[in-house]
Amino acid sequence: MRKAASIIFTVLLFTVLTGVAGYGQDAPFPSDDEINVVVSQTNTAMMQYRMAVDEEGRLMGKAAADANARDRKTLENWDFISKGLSSKPQMFNGIVGFDFVLMLDEASRDEILCSVSSLSAASIIAIAQDVSKATPLINLSNTCMDASTILFTVRQGVTALYQKYVAAEEGLANKGLKVAGNCIEALKKKDAALKK
Repeated sequence: MRKAASIIFTVLLFTVLTGVAGYGQDAPFPSDDEINVVVSQTNTAMMQYRMAVDEEGRLMGKAAADANARDRKTLENWDFISKGLSSKPQMFNGIVGFDFVLMLDEASRDEILCSVSSLSAASIIAIAQDVSKATPLINLSNTCMDASTILFTVRQGVTALYQKYVAAEEGLANKGLKVAGNCIEALKKKDAALKK
């Protein structure tokens, strides 16, 4: 009887494992095409961000050195992430996607800070009656705000796509638990039948 129960358990376990694996194929995970679209959009946003970072470094100098170094690190991180996602888009469906969202959020926030600090510096210069020197800083403020806006907009799409991944993972886990629960119930019934 133990041998029969062992065989039944093995068959049911195999059924659970193949069933769970099959669910992953039907789950609505983000597709390569969807991921490629957000990567392309982010590349465009990052070009704007890179221009703003370069201009900030040139105009603000030491006053923004720490922030500028952090922005350059974010750009390096994006270069690394985008190369990986270009060759293997499905890397998005995991921790890389989460890092992607956080990176865009940080970049957008940093550009708002750039806009505010450069506008503040322009105000101080303008008050000192040197309006011509304030104009490049006002332009920098606008450039940073534009970069922040496009980064924030792209972040919304990336966040929605990552939420799709999270929902698909949750659905897959729930289906796996349901299959496992059904197997346990089947094993209990078989065990009860074998004991009679």
